[in-house]
Amino acid sequence: MQQHKTESEFLKELEGRASEEKKLLKTRIMRLARCESMESTRACVGNGLWFMEDD
Repeated sequence: MQQHKTESEFLKELEGRASEEKKLLKTRIMRLARCESMESTRACVGNGLWFMEDD
């Protein structure tokens, strides 16, 4: 990997990383929302999500 980058290359790399993080967070939020909306869910397990709901 190059040590010395131009400012524009550095900014493009940061934008790419931010975009990927945004996609991952959006996916996780959607999975959590889907899990919470399940009516008779006692526990939701999967993709790193684990929580208990009261009946």
